[in-house]
Order: sequence, then structure tokens, then C-alpha cells
Amino acid sequence: MIRAKNHQIILAKCFMFLITLVFVTAGCVPLTETPSLTNNIRFEPTNFSNIPYWDDDDHEIALEAFNRSCKAILNNPYDTNITTQNPHKNKNWFAVCEIASTLERANNNAAKKFFEKFFVPYSVGQGSIKEGLFTGYYEPVIRGSLSRSERYNVPLYGIPSDMISIKLNEFSDDFPDKVITGRLQGSKFVPYYTRSDIENGKAGLQGSEIAWLEDYTDSFFLHIQGSGQILFEDGSRKRISYAASNGHKYFAIGRKLIQDGEIPKTEISMQRIREWLKQNPSRAKSLTEQNPSYIFFRWNNNTNTKVGPIGSQGIPLTSGRSIAIDRRFFTFGTPIWLKTKIPAAQENKKQDIYRLVIAQDTGSAIKGIIRGDLFIGTGDEAGEIAGKMKEIGRYWVFLPKIK
Repeated sequence: MIRAKNHQIILAKCFMFLITLVFVTAGCVPLTETPSLTNNIRFEPTNFSNIPYWDDDDHEIALEAFNRSCKAILNNPYDTNITTQNPHKNKNWFAVCEIASTLERANNNAAKKFFEKFFVPYSVGQGSIKEGLFTGYYEPVIRGSLSRSERYNVPLYGIPSDMISIKLNEFSDDFPDKVITGRLQGSKFVPYYTRSDIENGKAGLQGSEIAWLEDYTDSFFLHIQGSGQILFEDGSRKRISYAASNGHKYFAIGRKLIQDGEIPKTEISMQRIREWLKQNPSRAKSLTEQNPSYIFFRWNNNTNTKVGPIGSQGIPLTSGRSIAIDRRFFTFGTPIWLKTKIPAAQENKKQDIYRLVIAQDTGSAIKGIIRGDLFIGTGDEAGEIAGKMKEIGRYWVFLPKIK
């Protein structure tokens, strides 16, 4: 996928770059048809009887979320190979999605039997490790405007016209499923501008603004969440979603605050980081610029308040049932049995959860085979829960039975 004003010029200038990539990636090992051991990563088949509290879930809610993923899966070419480290050809997902689409109004028992009949659960681990970190995210509601004013002066940008995003496997099946983002500097393809460059005007993005916010901290956390609702002064709202990133690696500023002794590690949370930024306005920008990653946004027409914002799969997220994963290991639409804890919004309490969630999103901070970010919901209460969620847990992935 290439975005720029003049596609033909960009293709010509990127040609040698792509030729180089052919030689770099030509040695890639083709994927097999069944889960495999890669870099000490284990997918071990098990039975549904070994899934803790499997019988107690609201399976019909999970099936509704899965069917949303299936609408995207069914639009893919039948023979497309999904390039993850638990590879299944798209035809296997295609088959189960066709069946799932006939069960959109299934009751809980029918939904449960569907997953048991057409999927195999796999315990996921890396060596002897079967637990990892699970966090939460949400859809914030933020005051904003379509035009700049003294009050609303913090910009949200759309995709810059000079930014080029190249999806490598669209050029050849030999290329990895990876997007490289940059810009042309003369005849060279170089990394795109960093957060610091953009916020200090070096990128020259004037005219690319699609909305204005009143608070820099709100803007920074909207970048982390990836989507939100803009609340206008007339009371109306409009959803804004992730469109692209500048391609730079995400850096968690909470880590820097811990290293500098600003916030104890035991107290770190979204709320505490937000408080620090508010209380230290003269130092806030120099801290946030430690994170070179920058997000560009787009408006979307999803006005259905019964579902969440559009995730990376291109479908609406479901509160408590959509999870962001590392796409190196799982394809979108993968059902995942999650075992972890979730904090309460106001009280200092946590609740064990065992539930079926669907991989429908991803994020630059979500790295690792046992790592997930659970979509909590929309608004302040969801934000309180998401901001405090930093729990150890594990999961089992459900992969289609191969016919």
C-alpha cells in the first residue's frame, strides 16, 4: 500500500529499495499448515474440558464479536495465506466463518457448541512460561473543535501527503507481512519525522489538521488509545480513529518516570502519569517527546453507540470482548480464552475473569506471544478501569480444525 501525491514517482524511486528487500527476504522459510515450535514458542493442543470455567461464559456475546471479524475475513481472497507463527491458511478461517454467519442469533448453548465443534484450543507458552502481561484500553470522550481557536489549539493530524507506507507482502509473497513507513528525501527513502519533529513544526503539517483539542495531555493519551469521540460545544459527538503511524517504535513514558524516580513502580498507572503531566506542564512535552511514535487520525461514520470504535481489523470493537494482540503470532479474528484479573473503576478491588475474547486490534505497545490489551469500553468509567489494569494472566487460542 503506497500513499502519496504522485504514486508513479514514488514507485520509481522506491524500486531499488524493494529490489534490495527481495534479496533480504528471499531466505524466509515457508509456513507450515499446523502450529509449530518457533523460537521456543509452543502451541500445545488441549481439550475444552481443560479450559477453566469454559461452561460459565456468555458464549453468544463472543460469537457476536467473532461474526464481526468474520465479515472482514470473508472479504479476503479464499486462498490467501495468513502469515503468523501459528499459521492457518485463510480457507480454514473462511470455512468456520461461513458456518458462524448462519448462527448470528444463536443462543448461548448453540454458540458454545459451535466453538467446540469447529475449533481446537491450544495452550500458548514460550518455553516454560505460560503467563504474560494484560492491560486495558478504552475510547475516551474529549472536548474539541473542527477549527482552531484560543481555547482549542492542540492539533490532531490526518495522514500527511508526504508520508509513504509500503506493505511489503503486497509486492511479493516472499516479503514479510510488515509495513515500512517513511518519506522521500531527494532520492532516498528515509524514516518519517518523529513526535518531536512533528510537534516542533519540522514536518510542516500545517493544513493537515482534522480537529483541535483544548488539552495537550488529552491529545497525548488519545494517541495511546488510538481512537476516541470528539465532543463538540453543541453537544454532538463524532468518532475519530487511528489512520496510520509515523512508523517509529513506541516508548512508554511511564518507564522513564519510574527510572527518574518521579513515580514509584508500584504506583504507575495511566491516572498517575496523567496527574504528573498536569502538575508539571513545563516538563511534560520534553517527557512525551521521549516517545518518537506519532499517530495520525481519520473520522469514521460509526455512530452506533452499542458497539465500540473501529479497531485495526476494520470492524467495531466489543466492550470486554475485543482484545489487541501481537500480529506476529495471531491473526485477526482468532478466538482467545482469557484468564486474568480486572480492576474496579472506583474501589481498590480486582475480579478474576475467564472469558472468550476475539483478536480484533493491535498496537505498537503490544509485543510478545503472551501479551494482550483488553478493550474495556467508552467514557470515563472505562478509562478508570483501563488505566489501572496491569495484570498477569494467560490464554488459550482457538484455531480452526483442519479438514
